[in-house]
Amino acid sequence: MAASTFYAGSSELVTVVHKDSAGVAIPHSTITEARYILKNDQGDTLLKYALSSPAGWKTLTADSAAGTFTFIIKEPDGKDWIKGKVFLETWIKITDSAMTDGFKPMNQVHIFNVSETNYSLQ
Repeated sequence: MAASTFYAGSSELVTVVHKDSAGVAIPHSTITEARYILKNDQGDTLLKYALSSPAGWKTLTADSAAGTFTFIIKEPDGKDWIKGKVFLETWIKITDSAMTDGFKPMNQVHIFNVSETNYSLQ
């Protein structure tokens, strides 16, 4: 996933595919929870998405393809984002007998370069 330009106040559909060490998409039946956190380069949390939608989190959608999840950044959600980088942190909880500590951090990736706009004039 290469970083793209996000204009403050725009909308964006983001798709993430989780793969195992062999590069094969992890089946949805194995992923019991997925959580994504968007942060700016100052480390501030911008948005949080989860499959189970706990309080304070937005909805993450399981796509029909194995290991694939999507979420939408809606126009009002990004209107106050400052110029800079946005990173996506992904965490999943899988059914794996060797994994006993709950969530597994998958990665943190730079997904957007935020460009300022005068949102109030749009």
